[in-house]
Amino acid sequence: MLVSHKYKFIFLKSIKTASTSAFVFFAPYCLPEESLKNYKFEFQSQEDYVGVYNEGIIGKIFVDPETKEILFKKKHIIAENVKKIVDEIDGEIWKKYFKFTIIRNPWDLMVSLYFQRLLDYPDQMKNLNFYKFIKLLYDKKEVEGHLFYKIGENYPCDYHIRYERLMKDVRYVCEKCNIENFNLDNFKNFRSDVKPKNLDYRSMYNKETGKMVELLYASDIEKFKYTFNNSKFNHYFF
Repeated sequence: MLVSHKYKFIFLKSIKTASTSAFVFFAPYCLPEESLKNYKFEFQSQEDYVGVYNEGIIGKIFVDPETKEILFKKKHIIAENVKKIVDEIDGEIWKKYFKFTIIRNPWDLMVSLYFQRLLDYPDQMKNLNFYKFIKLLYDKKEVEGHLFYKIGENYPCDYHIRYERLMKDVRYVCEKCNIENFNLDNFKNFRSDVKPKNLDYRSMYNKETGKMVELLYASDIEKFKYTFNNSKFNHYFF
């Protein structure tokens, strides 16, 4: 989550969509001038700058109510809770600020998420091949990522950056928010080497797993016109 009072935007951080890269790129626009002197467009920046400022909000710090000790910092916050956080500051922020997130073709997203989980949770994932991974999510009806950019059945964002045209859409957001002198070279690649290089996500699927993802992400597929081949307006048949 990012909130910039100067540029009047709210960024809802999603998963496996280059959202960490976007978080690091847009975070400086939520910081006071003195903090910008030492800001580096590096992976660690997302941890170092989590906090509340007069100029904006970067993630959320969870504190022990008794000892006041910092328990942990969080960058991913579900959309419903982001709304609650900004409503506590000013009930007009959610209505007036430009809200955006990043979305990705669901079939591509699931492949990227699978390899990320293999890396992050090797013990839990050791007996799960891709088929079992998708089947488990489907049986539990777990739609990974929806809570970060949906509230109930609603899509509250004013704009959805598409992973498939990432830099073009990042430029659009900068211009829309009147961010001057932005440098797209500062949009770095973080965690981009998780899945095998040059892997075509379509090669991971069979008809059954493809259909499971289609059903799980039906609302995204309908709203954003995604297809298995990511070809514009082609209906996906199995």
